[in-house]
Amino acid sequence: MRGLALTAVVDSMRQVLAVVIALLAIAGAAFLGSHKLSNPDHYQYGGCFSRDYINNGWPLPCRPPTRAAWQIPLALLIGVGGLAAAVLITSKPRRPRQLTAYRPPA
Repeated sequence: MRGLALTAVVDSMRQVLAVVIALLAIAGAAFLGSHKLSNPDHYQYGGCFSRDYINNGWPLPCRPPTRAAWQIPLALLIGVGGLAAAVLITSKPRRPRQLTAYRPPA
């Protein structure tokens, strides 16, 4: 009886841990995916590196890289990874199959 109660407690703790991991992953992904996706701050006040040289008499357009190029894929990876970890935590481990000895036909 004591083993049954311990199993129930462990299963409940695994479910609570899975919920916490899933919530943290979704919150982290939402924060990273929506936080300051525009150009980095150091481009705000002082131009661009491509202004120093001229291409056929015209300056090259200043298009600094945006944070969205890496933040959105990383947010997706964090969200999917957290949800996958939560699913793996709640799944029960499989018992190994018992191999039976080979008996040749009579």
